[in-house]
Amino acid sequence: MTDPIVICGFEGWNDAGDAASSAIEHLQLIWDAEPLGELDPDPYYDFQVTRPTVKLVDGITRQVTWPTTRLSVCRPPGCAHDVVLVHGIEPNMRWRAFSAELVEQIERIGARTVVTLGALLADAPHTRPVPVTGAAYDADSAARYGLERSRYEGPTGIVGINVVYMERLGLRRPRAVGVTLLNQAGTGAVAFVVAVVGVFTV
Repeated sequence: MTDPIVICGFEGWNDAGDAASSAIEHLQLIWDAEPLGELDPDPYYDFQVTRPTVKLVDGITRQVTWPTTRLSVCRPPGCAHDVVLVHGIEPNMRWRAFSAELVEQIERIGARTVVTLGALLADAPHTRPVPVTGAAYDADSAARYGLERSRYEGPTGIVGINVVYMERLGLRRPRAVGVTLLNQAGTGAVAFVVAVVGVFTV
């Protein structure tokens, strides 16, 4: 691969409105991504909580799809880099081992830049322009990109744990920007999705 860039999105707590996972699926589609690999799901998922699915192949054979984290690779038109897309499901257990294995996969393919996607729901009036917000993990990045310094403390999802492991295992320059997107809730109420993008460059 040529100087690959990794973009990660996970279903679960950090995926309000399916914003992050849908973004990954969209990129896989428009960039014709091809399968690259996947993590073994057995150590990380409770299959009574996150169930596998079955489908018929040729109307005869049943094919099982196990819930797991999958990697695919593509070369966007006009791009000098390969892009590795990580579409994951927040694991039910062994988060530390999961994040360590994911970072090992990222290091193995030689990626120097990783982008993480996430989303949170919040109230927003539909009569006003959708705001755009941004935050950075460190002061240098905040100053460079004109963003506020991220000072979040509290519960986190697997995206937050992955970020910590990326910092510890060699991806040292964390940066993050937030993008606010409009999302129409099923009840008819309007909410917005804050998509958090963490960028790590060696």
